[in-house]
Amino acid sequence: MKIQNLLDQAKLVANIPSDNQLAKKLGVTQGAVWKWRKGRDLPKPEYANQLAVLAGLDPADVVADVLIMSAKDEALRKTFARFKSAVAAALPFLITLPQVLAQGINCILC
Repeated sequence: MKIQNLLDQAKLVANIPSDNQLAKKLGVTQGAVWKWRKGRDLPKPEYANQLAVLAGLDPADVVADVLIMSAKDEALRKTFARFKSAVAAALPFLITLPQVLAQGINCILC
């Protein structure tokens, strides 16, 4: 996702009328948001996380995308991309694991 789209979606979903108000909500300067919007800088992971929450998006995906975009060389970009893919592949298992464990414990106690 492009950062400009993330900023717009965060403002839309969170009903924030301006970049200035968004900056205040995030605890950054208006200049920081301007740099993100113009592609001159990227938000740090903690701000990418906050933007994702405001936008109603998965913070892990957004932070991973920002890390991929911020990587200074291709090898690091590939590493971040592989990490993102691995987490995405493991997520369904991790979500169902507590249910599976609970069923196993119930079965043992029966």
